[in-house]
Amino acid sequence: IKSEENLIINGKYKILDNKEKGSGAYSEVFLAENITNKKQYAIKVLKESFLGFEKEISMHQKVSSANNPYIVNLVDFGVDSFHIGEINGNKQYAVLEYASNGELFDLIKKTKSGLKERHAKFIFSKILKGVQAIHKLGMCHRDLKPQNILLDEHFNPKICDFGFTTETDSGKLHDYLGTQNYAAPEMFLKRPYNGIQIDIFSLGVILLNLVSAKIGFIEANISDRYYRYIMTRHYKHYWEAVKKQIGELSDEFKSLYAKMVDFCGDKRPSIDEILKHPWMKEINELNEMEYEILEKEVYEEFVKLNAKT
Repeated sequence: IKSEENLIINGKYKILDNKEKGSGAYSEVFLAENITNKKQYAIKVLKESFLGFEKEISMHQKVSSANNPYIVNLVDFGVDSFHIGEINGNKQYAVLEYASNGELFDLIKKTKSGLKERHAKFIFSKILKGVQAIHKLGMCHRDLKPQNILLDEHFNPKICDFGFTTETDSGKLHDYLGTQNYAAPEMFLKRPYNGIQIDIFSLGVILLNLVSAKIGFIEANISDRYYRYIMTRHYKHYWEAVKKQIGELSDEFKSLYAKMVDFCGDKRPSIDEILKHPWMKEINELNEMEYEILEKEVYEEFVKLNAKT
Protein backbone atom coordinates (compact mmCIF):
# COMPACT_ATOMS: atom_id res chain seq x y z
CA ILE A 1 0.00 0.00 0.00
CA LYS A 2 1.64 3.17 -1.15
CA SER A 3 -0.36 5.79 0.73
CA GLU A 4 -3.54 6.47 2.69
CA GLU A 5 -5.19 7.79 -0.51
CA ASN A 6 -4.83 4.37 -2.13
CA LEU A 7 -7.11 2.95 0.55
CA ILE A 8 -10.06 5.19 -0.44
CA ILE A 9 -12.09 3.68 -3.29
CA ASN A 10 -14.18 5.98 -5.49
CA GLY A 11 -14.03 8.62 -2.76
CA LYS A 12 -16.51 6.58 -0.68
CA TYR A 13 -15.03 3.36 0.68
CA LYS A 14 -11.98 2.91 2.86
CA ILE A 15 -10.17 -0.43 2.85
CA LEU A 16 -9.90 -1.39 6.52
CA ASP A 17 -7.55 -4.33 6.21
CA ASN A 18 -5.15 -5.05 3.38
CA LYS A 19 -5.38 -8.78 4.08
CA GLU A 20 -7.90 -10.37 1.75
CA LYS A 21 -11.04 -11.91 3.28
CA GLY A 22 -11.40 -14.29 0.39
CA SER A 23 -9.90 -14.94 -3.01
CA GLY A 24 -10.66 -16.70 -6.25
CA ALA A 25 -9.08 -17.24 -9.62
CA TYR A 26 -9.91 -13.71 -10.77
CA SER A 27 -10.58 -11.70 -7.64
CA GLU A 28 -9.77 -10.87 -4.03
CA VAL A 29 -12.18 -9.62 -1.37
CA PHE A 30 -11.33 -6.96 1.22
CA LEU A 31 -13.19 -5.47 4.18
CA ALA A 32 -14.06 -1.79 3.74
CA GLU A 33 -16.30 0.87 5.27
CA ASN A 34 -18.29 3.73 3.88
CA ILE A 35 -16.36 6.81 5.05
CA THR A 36 -19.62 8.74 5.57
CA ASN A 37 -21.80 6.33 7.58
CA LYS A 38 -19.06 3.89 8.73
CA LYS A 39 -21.09 0.91 7.50
CA GLN A 40 -18.93 -2.09 6.59
CA TYR A 41 -18.89 -3.77 3.19
CA ALA A 42 -16.98 -6.42 1.30
CA ILE A 43 -15.14 -5.11 -1.78
CA LYS A 44 -14.45 -7.64 -4.53
CA VAL A 45 -11.52 -6.52 -6.69
CA LEU A 46 -10.61 -8.20 -9.96
CA LYS A 47 -6.94 -9.18 -10.14
CA GLU A 48 -7.12 -9.23 -13.92
CA SER A 49 -9.70 -8.43 -16.56
CA PHE A 50 -12.46 -11.05 -16.71
CA LEU A 51 -15.12 -10.93 -19.42
CA GLY A 52 -17.70 -12.66 -17.22
CA PHE A 53 -17.57 -9.89 -14.62
CA GLU A 54 -19.89 -7.54 -16.53
CA LYS A 55 -22.51 -10.32 -16.81
CA GLU A 56 -22.12 -11.16 -13.11
CA ILE A 57 -22.61 -7.49 -12.18
CA SER A 58 -25.67 -7.24 -14.45
CA MET A 59 -27.24 -10.37 -12.91
CA HIS A 60 -26.36 -9.23 -9.38
CA GLN A 61 -27.99 -5.84 -10.00
CA LYS A 62 -31.21 -7.58 -11.04
CA VAL A 63 -31.13 -9.97 -8.08
CA SER A 64 -30.46 -7.06 -5.69
CA SER A 65 -33.60 -5.34 -6.94
CA ALA A 66 -35.55 -7.88 -4.85
CA ASN A 67 -33.98 -6.28 -1.76
CA ASN A 68 -34.29 -9.64 0.01
CA PRO A 69 -32.73 -10.09 3.49
CA TYR A 70 -31.37 -13.51 2.48
CA ILE A 71 -29.38 -12.31 -0.53
CA VAL A 72 -25.99 -10.56 -0.49
CA ASN A 73 -26.96 -7.36 -2.26
CA LEU A 74 -24.76 -5.43 -4.68
CA VAL A 75 -24.23 -1.91 -3.31
CA ASP A 76 -21.91 -0.29 -5.86
CA PHE A 77 -19.41 -1.11 -8.61
CA GLY A 78 -16.93 0.61 -10.88
CA VAL A 79 -13.26 0.97 -11.78
CA ASP A 80 -10.60 2.60 -9.60
CA SER A 81 -6.87 2.53 -8.91
CA PHE A 82 -5.78 -0.08 -6.36
CA HIS A 83 -2.42 -0.61 -4.69
CA ILE A 84 -3.08 -3.46 -2.29
CA GLY A 85 -0.60 -6.30 -2.03
CA GLU A 86 -0.14 -7.67 -5.55
CA ILE A 87 -3.13 -5.73 -6.94
CA ASN A 88 -1.88 -2.63 -8.72
CA GLY A 89 -3.40 -0.22 -11.21
CA ASN A 90 -6.94 0.38 -12.45
CA LYS A 91 -9.17 -2.54 -11.52
CA GLN A 92 -12.87 -3.38 -11.64
CA TYR A 93 -14.54 -3.72 -8.26
CA ALA A 94 -17.90 -4.52 -6.70
CA VAL A 95 -19.09 -3.37 -3.27
CA LEU A 96 -21.20 -6.03 -1.54
CA GLU A 97 -23.09 -6.40 1.70
CA TYR A 98 -20.70 -7.75 4.32
CA ALA A 99 -21.53 -11.09 5.97
CA SER A 100 -19.23 -11.23 8.97
CA ASN A 101 -19.69 -14.90 9.92
CA GLY A 102 -18.29 -16.40 6.74
CA GLU A 103 -19.54 -19.38 4.73
CA LEU A 104 -22.31 -21.74 5.79
CA PHE A 105 -19.96 -24.49 4.53
CA ASP A 106 -17.45 -23.81 7.31
CA LEU A 107 -20.13 -23.74 10.00
CA ILE A 108 -21.58 -27.09 8.85
CA LYS A 109 -18.09 -28.60 8.83
CA LYS A 110 -17.64 -27.62 12.49
CA THR A 111 -20.76 -29.57 13.48
CA LYS A 112 -19.06 -32.88 12.43
CA SER A 113 -22.46 -34.59 12.11
CA GLY A 114 -24.78 -31.76 11.06
CA LEU A 115 -27.40 -29.57 12.74
CA LYS A 116 -30.45 -30.72 14.66
CA GLU A 117 -33.33 -31.04 12.21
CA ARG A 118 -35.18 -28.26 14.05
CA HIS A 119 -32.28 -25.84 13.61
CA ALA A 120 -31.70 -26.95 10.01
CA LYS A 121 -35.29 -26.27 8.98
CA PHE A 122 -35.11 -22.80 10.56
CA ILE A 123 -32.03 -21.87 8.49
CA PHE A 124 -33.29 -23.71 5.40
CA SER A 125 -36.58 -21.79 5.43
CA LYS A 126 -34.58 -18.55 5.12
CA ILE A 127 -32.40 -19.94 2.32
CA LEU A 128 -35.59 -20.98 0.50
CA LYS A 129 -36.99 -17.46 0.77
CA GLY A 130 -33.80 -16.01 -0.72
CA VAL A 131 -33.89 -18.42 -3.67
CA GLN A 132 -37.64 -17.84 -4.06
CA ALA A 133 -36.99 -14.10 -4.48
CA ILE A 134 -34.50 -14.89 -7.28
CA HIS A 135 -36.98 -17.22 -8.99
CA LYS A 136 -39.78 -14.62 -8.76
CA LEU A 137 -37.57 -12.26 -10.78
CA GLY A 138 -37.51 -14.87 -13.57
CA MET A 139 -33.94 -15.90 -12.77
CA CYS A 140 -32.06 -18.96 -11.51
CA HIS A 141 -28.78 -19.15 -9.57
CA ARG A 142 -27.28 -22.41 -10.98
CA ASP A 143 -24.48 -22.74 -8.41
CA LEU A 144 -26.22 -23.08 -5.06
CA LYS A 145 -23.99 -24.72 -2.43
CA PRO A 146 -23.01 -24.00 1.19
CA GLN A 147 -19.87 -22.17 -0.02
CA ASN A 148 -22.16 -19.68 -1.80
CA ILE A 149 -24.30 -19.01 1.27
CA LEU A 150 -22.76 -16.54 3.71
CA LEU A 151 -23.81 -15.78 7.30
CA ASP A 152 -24.29 -12.25 8.61
CA GLU A 153 -23.66 -11.03 12.17
CA HIS A 154 -26.96 -12.62 13.30
CA PHE A 155 -26.19 -15.86 11.39
CA ASN A 156 -28.87 -15.14 8.80
CA PRO A 157 -28.00 -16.95 5.55
CA LYS A 158 -27.27 -14.72 2.55
CA ILE A 159 -26.96 -16.15 -0.97
CA CYS A 160 -23.95 -14.88 -2.93
CA ASP A 161 -21.91 -15.42 -6.11
CA PHE A 162 -24.08 -14.73 -9.13
CA GLY A 163 -21.50 -15.61 -11.79
CA PHE A 164 -23.69 -18.43 -13.20
CA THR A 165 -27.03 -16.70 -12.63
CA THR A 166 -29.21 -16.23 -15.68
CA GLU A 167 -32.74 -15.36 -16.74
CA THR A 168 -35.19 -18.21 -17.27
CA ASP A 169 -37.70 -16.55 -19.61
CA SER A 170 -35.95 -17.93 -22.69
CA GLY A 171 -37.18 -21.45 -21.84
CA LYS A 172 -34.75 -24.36 -21.63
CA LEU A 173 -31.08 -23.70 -20.90
CA HIS A 174 -28.16 -25.45 -22.55
CA ASP A 175 -24.93 -24.39 -20.80
CA TYR A 176 -23.64 -27.02 -18.42
CA LEU A 177 -22.01 -25.57 -15.32
CA GLY A 178 -22.16 -25.56 -11.54
CA THR A 179 -20.38 -27.70 -8.92
CA GLN A 180 -20.21 -31.50 -9.31
CA ASN A 181 -21.67 -32.58 -5.94
CA TYR A 182 -24.61 -30.15 -6.20
CA ALA A 183 -25.34 -30.45 -9.93
CA ALA A 184 -28.58 -32.06 -11.16
CA PRO A 185 -28.54 -35.13 -13.46
CA GLU A 186 -29.56 -32.97 -16.43
CA MET A 187 -26.11 -31.39 -16.28
CA PHE A 188 -24.28 -34.72 -16.51
CA LEU A 189 -26.58 -35.95 -19.27
CA LYS A 190 -26.12 -32.68 -21.22
CA ARG A 191 -29.87 -32.33 -21.63
CA PRO A 192 -31.74 -29.02 -22.08
CA TYR A 193 -32.93 -28.08 -18.62
CA ASN A 194 -35.18 -25.84 -16.55
CA GLY A 195 -33.01 -23.51 -14.42
CA ILE A 196 -35.43 -23.36 -11.49
CA GLN A 197 -35.53 -27.18 -11.30
CA ILE A 198 -31.71 -27.19 -11.24
CA ASP A 199 -31.75 -24.88 -8.21
CA ILE A 200 -34.28 -27.11 -6.39
CA PHE A 201 -31.97 -30.10 -6.86
CA SER A 202 -29.00 -28.18 -5.43
CA LEU A 203 -31.14 -27.07 -2.48
CA GLY A 204 -31.94 -30.74 -1.82
CA VAL A 205 -28.23 -31.57 -1.57
CA ILE A 206 -27.72 -28.56 0.73
CA LEU A 207 -30.62 -29.76 2.90
CA LEU A 208 -29.02 -33.16 3.56
CA ASN A 209 -25.68 -31.44 4.16
CA LEU A 210 -27.29 -29.23 6.83
CA VAL A 211 -28.57 -32.18 8.88
CA SER A 212 -25.65 -34.59 8.40
CA ALA A 213 -22.57 -32.56 7.36
CA LYS A 214 -22.38 -35.07 4.47
CA ILE A 215 -23.56 -35.18 0.89
CA GLY A 216 -25.76 -38.09 -0.16
CA PHE A 217 -23.83 -39.00 -3.33
CA ILE A 218 -20.77 -37.86 -5.27
CA GLU A 219 -22.66 -37.01 -8.44
CA ALA A 220 -26.24 -37.38 -9.71
CA ASN A 221 -25.38 -40.00 -12.24
CA ILE A 222 -26.24 -43.67 -12.77
CA SER A 223 -22.55 -44.49 -12.23
CA ASP A 224 -22.89 -43.29 -8.62
CA ARG A 225 -24.00 -46.28 -6.48
CA TYR A 226 -25.95 -44.07 -4.07
CA TYR A 227 -27.71 -41.86 -6.60
CA ARG A 228 -28.65 -44.96 -8.62
CA TYR A 229 -31.06 -45.89 -5.78
CA ILE A 230 -32.72 -42.48 -6.08
CA MET A 231 -32.93 -42.74 -9.88
CA THR A 232 -34.66 -46.11 -9.59
CA ARG A 233 -36.77 -44.93 -6.60
CA HIS A 234 -35.36 -47.62 -4.29
CA TYR A 235 -35.44 -45.20 -1.37
CA LYS A 236 -35.37 -47.88 1.35
CA HIS A 237 -32.11 -49.23 -0.10
CA TYR A 238 -30.74 -45.70 -0.39
CA TRP A 239 -31.30 -44.84 3.26
CA GLU A 240 -29.89 -48.21 4.35
CA ALA A 241 -26.78 -47.60 2.22
CA VAL A 242 -26.10 -44.11 3.63
CA LYS A 243 -27.27 -44.73 7.21
CA LYS A 244 -23.77 -45.35 8.57
CA GLN A 245 -22.46 -41.99 7.29
CA ILE A 246 -25.64 -39.95 7.75
CA GLY A 247 -27.41 -41.43 10.78
CA GLU A 248 -31.12 -41.44 11.64
CA LEU A 249 -33.41 -38.85 10.07
CA SER A 250 -37.15 -38.28 10.30
CA ASP A 251 -39.52 -39.79 7.71
CA GLU A 252 -40.76 -36.28 6.84
CA PHE A 253 -37.19 -35.21 6.10
CA LYS A 254 -36.55 -38.27 3.92
CA SER A 255 -39.74 -37.60 1.97
CA LEU A 256 -38.81 -33.97 1.21
CA TYR A 257 -35.19 -34.76 0.33
CA ALA A 258 -36.16 -37.55 -2.10
CA LYS A 259 -38.59 -35.22 -3.90
CA MET A 260 -36.03 -32.42 -4.22
CA VAL A 261 -33.27 -34.62 -5.70
CA ASP A 262 -35.60 -36.59 -7.98
CA PHE A 263 -34.05 -37.67 -11.28
CA CYS A 264 -36.90 -36.01 -13.20
CA GLY A 265 -36.76 -32.23 -12.96
CA ASP A 266 -40.51 -31.77 -13.42
CA LYS A 267 -41.20 -34.02 -10.42
CA ARG A 268 -39.20 -31.77 -8.05
CA PRO A 269 -41.36 -29.49 -5.88
CA SER A 270 -41.52 -25.72 -6.26
CA ILE A 271 -40.27 -23.57 -3.37
CA ASP A 272 -43.90 -22.87 -2.38
CA GLU A 273 -44.49 -26.62 -2.17
CA ILE A 274 -41.29 -27.15 -0.13
CA LEU A 275 -42.32 -24.44 2.32
CA LYS A 276 -45.69 -26.21 2.77
CA HIS A 277 -44.19 -29.71 3.12
CA PRO A 278 -44.91 -31.56 6.43
CA TRP A 279 -41.20 -31.32 7.38
CA MET A 280 -41.51 -27.52 7.35
CA LYS A 281 -44.81 -27.56 9.29
CA GLU A 282 -43.13 -26.86 12.64
CA ILE A 283 -41.61 -23.59 11.37
CA ASN A 284 -44.84 -22.49 9.68
CA GLU A 285 -46.91 -23.01 12.84
CA LEU A 286 -44.68 -21.07 15.26
CA ASN A 287 -46.25 -17.97 16.75
CA GLU A 288 -44.17 -14.80 17.05
CA MET A 289 -42.86 -15.59 20.53
CA GLU A 290 -42.01 -19.21 19.66
CA TYR A 291 -40.21 -18.02 16.52
CA GLU A 292 -38.10 -15.56 18.55
CA ILE A 293 -37.22 -18.29 21.08
CA LEU A 294 -36.09 -20.64 18.28
CA GLU A 295 -34.17 -17.80 16.61
CA LYS A 296 -32.29 -17.16 19.87
CA GLU A 297 -31.63 -20.88 20.32
CA VAL A 298 -30.18 -21.18 16.79
CA TYR A 299 -28.10 -18.02 17.24
CA GLU A 300 -26.57 -19.29 20.50
CA GLU A 301 -25.82 -22.69 18.94
CA PHE A 302 -24.13 -21.03 15.95
CA VAL A 303 -22.06 -18.74 18.16
CA LYS A 304 -20.74 -21.84 19.97
CA LEU A 305 -20.03 -23.63 16.70
CA ASN A 306 -18.34 -20.61 15.14
CA ALA A 307 -16.02 -20.33 18.13
CA LYS A 308 -14.60 -23.77 17.37
CA THR A 309 -11.25 -23.77 15.57
